[in-house]
Amino acid sequence: MTQRTIEGTELLLQMAKEDGQGDLAVLLDCWLLSARKARDYQGGGVSRDAYFPFGVKSYVTMLVVKVNRLVSLARQEDKPLHEGMADSARDLINYAAFLVERLERKE
Repeated sequence: MTQRTIEGTELLLQMAKEDGQGDLAVLLDCWLLSARKARDYQGGGVSRDAYFPFGVKSYVTMLVVKVNRLVSLARQEDKPLHEGMADSARDLINYAAFLVERLERKE
């Protein structure tokens, strides 16, 4: 992705928020988070698939991990020190998108 794509998505995010399109704003925010993390994770030339060495099973495992994190957070009374529910939900959305992309690419 290019810086121009990121900047365009940031503009769309701002417009979605201004127009009261909360669900669209969340999805755009998730994509931006994914794009920014991709620079860190794939910046050294390691592909996304390399982080999921067991294919679809690895992607599904990450979804289960994130769901378990959300369950754990929901049961806690104290505020988490690090990633909260919104962060974990965004990760869940992104891992689900990664899985869909992988499934569609491999079919």
